[in-house]
Amino acid sequence: AHSSARFAMSSTGYAPGWLADYATVGSALKKNYSALGPFEASDVVIGMTYLMEEERVRRASKGADEIHRIDAEGVLGPGPNAAELTDLRKLCFAVEASYLEDKHAVAAAIQPLGHVVVVCKPESKFQQPAYFVSRNDETGDVHLVVRGTASLMDALTDADCDADALFEGSDGALANARAHRGMAAAARWIVDECGEVLKSQIALLEGSAKKPRITVLGHSLGAGTAALATAMMHHSIPTLRCVAFATPPCLDFEGAESCVPFLTSVVLHDDVVSRASLANVEDLRARLQAIDWRSSFAKDTPKLQFAVESVGSASDKMGDALEKMQKRTLVAAEKGATFAAAAAAKLFGKKQPTAENDGSDKVSLKAGAAVDAAVAAGKAGMHVANS
Repeated sequence: AHSSARFAMSSTGYAPGWLADYATVGSALKKNYSALGPFEASDVVIGMTYLMEEERVRRASKGADEIHRIDAEGVLGPGPNAAELTDLRKLCFAVEASYLEDKHAVAAAIQPLGHVVVVCKPESKFQQPAYFVSRNDETGDVHLVVRGTASLMDALTDADCDADALFEGSDGALANARAHRGMAAAARWIVDECGEVLKSQIALLEGSAKKPRITVLGHSLGAGTAALATAMMHHSIPTLRCVAFATPPCLDFEGAESCVPFLTSVVLHDDVVSRASLANVEDLRARLQAIDWRSSFAKDTPKLQFAVESVGSASDKMGDALEKMQKRTLVAAEKGATFAAAAAAKLFGKKQPTAENDGSDKVSLKAGAAVDAAVAAGKAGMHVANS
């Protein structure tokens, strides 16, 4: 059966046309922003300042051994080995190439990896991200690379963040999984577009006695889409793996756990993209409500006001001092120019050379030129002072 039949999108009330797309995104944003409950955006910013201090104090109260033990909160365990890091670095080149604007640029970017472009669609639409498929005939590697957010249509796909069933009428560990609706729709589209392409590349490599290795890649929106598309295709291509960079939260916990055998998610330090989920927003709200940050802010407000007033007063004083200095500099420059002109007239009167004074007045002429330079310098000083 065609992949669109196997992974039919569940009914979510979509209507045709761009207006329905915008309305869908708008309703999802309204619902998810409501997770902040009683807090305004300014409340969240101020509250987070006090929450971070609270967390810092709490962690500082623990010993180093407790913070860094293997099962401590937030410790994920050992990282990749040297060979895995080398592989990830190479895959980064392919992911970066997905942001290029045409097939020729993509082909040039992945040529050092020994890959050739099989299919390339560099333009995206709502829930239809840009992607390319490439192949390395020497190693047997095939890459399906999904681009991240790079257009307004991609941003709308990101923003369609309601939860939706990943599969409909399916069995297995992912049967009841719920996913980010925009990315799930994008993943179904990628499966429809590329499922048969990947199978044809596998057949081509097997026919040339190469052992194919299929990797689905993506960054940000592309990472979420790649992860979900891999979950959809894994039953039909068991050797499929996914490497996703800066993967946003796109699947519920049980579904994500079932993807562990074939999915590697790469997160750089405290990247917010990989933590921007409705569950984390609700957790943030609960943690803000658990501390009395409003009272702390009320106590600190007078101190803040005093600091602002002190800075303002110091700024006014500095401005007055600079203005006085500017005036004194201007007066000094004017006096210097006047003095230089008077000295020139009195001491070094300039004369035109004649046969009689040709030798004796050369010094006077040079001195006059030097005075002219001094006068010009004085005028330049006046200009600087005025500016």
